[in-house]
This record gives sequence, C-alpha cells and structure tokens, in this order.
Amino acid sequence: MAPTRRRRRRRTSPTTGWSTPESCGNIPNESLMKHQVRRGEWGIRRRESASLASLPEPQGESWAISRHVLRKYKTAEVELLRESNLQESALVDVWLEVETHQYNPAISPIIYQHYLVPMRGRTPDQKLIGECVEKMKKVLGVYEARLSETKYLAGDFVSLADLSHFPYTVYFMRTPYASVFDSYPSVKAWWQELMSRPAVQRVVCQLPKE
Repeated sequence: MAPTRRRRRRRTSPTTGWSTPESCGNIPNESLMKHQVRRGEWGIRRRESASLASLPEPQGESWAISRHVLRKYKTAEVELLRESNLQESALVDVWLEVETHQYNPAISPIIYQHYLVPMRGRTPDQKLIGECVEKMKKVLGVYEARLSETKYLAGDFVSLADLSHFPYTVYFMRTPYASVFDSYPSVKAWWQELMSRPAVQRVVCQLPKE
C-alpha cells in the first residue's frame, strides 16, 4: 500500500491573521509567463468572436469587493474595470491573474520577512528573501516587456490591474531591495506615475511611517 502524502499547510499569524509564506515558490519561466499573457489575449479574441456579453468574474474575495466598489462609484471619468469595452476589460482580467499568480507570490514573502518576522522577535530568512528577489527579477522582466509597449498594464489607460499592485509594492519600495526596480526603466516609470496620482498620494499619507 502506497504511503499517503501529507498536504503541506500554510501557517497563519495568530496576531494578524495573515498567511505566513515560507517560500516564494519556483522561479518563474519568463517564456512561460509571456505565453500565459499571450494565451489570455488570444482568449479575448476568441470570446469576442463568440460575441459574449460578459466574462467570468475572477476568483478572490478582495477582487469581488474591489469590483463592487468600482462599479458602485463608476463615473464617466473613472472607469477602472473598463467593462464598457470587452477587450479592455479582458486585458484587465489577464493582468490581475498575472499579479495574483506571479507577482504576489514573489513579493509577499519579502514583505513578510522584512516587516512581520522582526515584529515577532525572529530573524528574517535572508536566503528566502534572496530567492524571492531573484523571482521578482524574472517577473519584472515580463512587466518591462509589456510596459515598454503600453503606458499601463492593460493598455494606455490606468485600471484596477495597475492599482492592485499598490498594497505590496508601496512597502517593498521602502525596503533595501527596492533598487531592483532600477534595472527595469519602464516598470519604474509606471510605478512612479501611479505614485504621483492624487488619489494614491492621499492613501500614502495615511500609511504608517517606518
């Protein structure tokens, strides 16, 4: 009888309730990530040809809340989901998926190790941080290719796909590892442009200082 494999569980902080990532996962294959983006864009064209009126809602409670708020307060000037345009809306979805499955798994352990581990009286795992910084470089390479062609991730318009990067990235840019962005000028320019937006600055002013 074959032995039963035990599923590895993620720990949760008893004080914050956050997941405590112990690994940034496998280093992503850059060509595979580009293929995933192309596949998502191909899916857009296929859905358009089928004349579908809407796309499936992405998974995740935070996305659902964000979408509800953005729909409720949508104006002619502020339409961060781009739902009036099927192709643009689908591209927002594509880059939200890239953020969830590639960007966040690379950056979140760095944030956890740099900020939360010392708060619990422990020593940050520098080996893990180094691995995740290397993964960040791979991910940022894909973002660089995209942002060298368009001003924002989903096109030449700001969307939820861009602003959803704010929570982790704003803290990452306060760490000693922020210089990794210097090697990706289009990514750095994209981030600086997001940070210069008045609404973003109003949020930044309310964040706790280090």
